[in-house]
Amino acid sequence: MYLGPNWEIEFSENGLNFWRPFGSSNWGNYKLFIDQSGKIGIGRKPITHALEVNGRVWTTQGLLITSDERLKRNVVDINGMCLSKLAKLNGKFYEKQISSETDRRKNVMKMLSEGKISNEESQAALSSLSRVADGDSYKKEFGFMSQEVKELFPELVEQDADGIYAVNYTGFIPILVEAIKELQVKIKALENNGQVSLRSGEKSVSSYGDNIVGEEYLSQNAPNPIENSSKINYSLPEGTTSAAISFYSINGAEVKNVPLDVNVRSGSITVTSADFATGLYVYKLIANSVLLGFNKFISK
Repeated sequence: MYLGPNWEIEFSENGLNFWRPFGSSNWGNYKLFIDQSGKIGIGRKPITHALEVNGRVWTTQGLLITSDERLKRNVVDINGMCLSKLAKLNGKFYEKQISSETDRRKNVMKMLSEGKISNEESQAALSSLSRVADGDSYKKEFGFMSQEVKELFPELVEQDADGIYAVNYTGFIPILVEAIKELQVKIKALENNGQVSLRSGEKSVSSYGDNIVGEEYLSQNAPNPIENSSKINYSLPEGTTSAAISFYSINGAEVKNVPLDVNVRSGSITVTSADFATGLYVYKLIANSVLLGFNKFISK
C-alpha cells in the first residue's frame, strides 16, 4: 500500500511491514513489523518475543515487571549461595558490535530481491550505508560475558533465533541483595572479638593472662576507605620476639604480610590501594603467635 513518497505498507512474511523507500530520510526495511500472532518488531522482524527492538529503548517512567507472589509457585530462598557464585563472575569493559557491514548489505540485497530497490538504486544504497557507518559499528559498555553467566546463573541467559546470547541484568537484583546480606553477616562476625577465627598457630590474647588484655595495640587505618595510601599505627608488648601485620580478604585468604621490627615498640606502616583489589579486607597484628588486634578496611 502506497502512503506517499516516504512510507509504504505491505503484507509480507505473514505480517504487516512498514518500510521507507530508498531516497527518503532514514530509509530501510522493517521500520515497524507486526506479525500474525501480534508480535511487534522495530527495526527488525520479530521472531521470539512480543516486542523486539533493534536499537536503544528510552522511557521516562521506568520499566515495571510483574512480580506478584500470587502468580508464583515453587518459591525457594536463594540465601547462602549468592556470594560465592558472584565471586566467580568477572565484570568486563568492552566494545559490543551493534551493527555490521555484512548485515547492512544483506538488508539492501533483500530489498532488491523484493523489488523495493532497483539495481541502479542498490549501488547508491550501499554507498550511502557506507557513508553513514563505515564498517562494523561498536558501542562501549560494562557488563558480563553471557557464556560465563550461563555457567553460574543459567536462568538469567537466553538465546534468540539467531543464536545470540542475552543476559537478564534485572534478574541480578535479588541475587545482589542476598549477597549483601551474606557479607553483612560476615562483617558482624568480624566485629565481634570472640568470633574472630584464629589461623593456624595463632593464640588468643586472653590465653596470655591479664598483662596485655585491654591494651590497644593496633589502630584503625587512616584514611579509610583507602584510595591512594593509608597509615596504620601499632605498638608491641614488652618481650616481643616476632611480629607482623597480615592482611586478609573477606574470604580469609592472606593478601599481604608485613613483618615488623621487634626492636621498635611503637611504629607505623603505610599501605597503598595498589596492594589490594576493590573490596573489604581485615588486617591483624600478631606478635609471638598471639592475635593482639584486628580491624577492617575498604579498598576503592
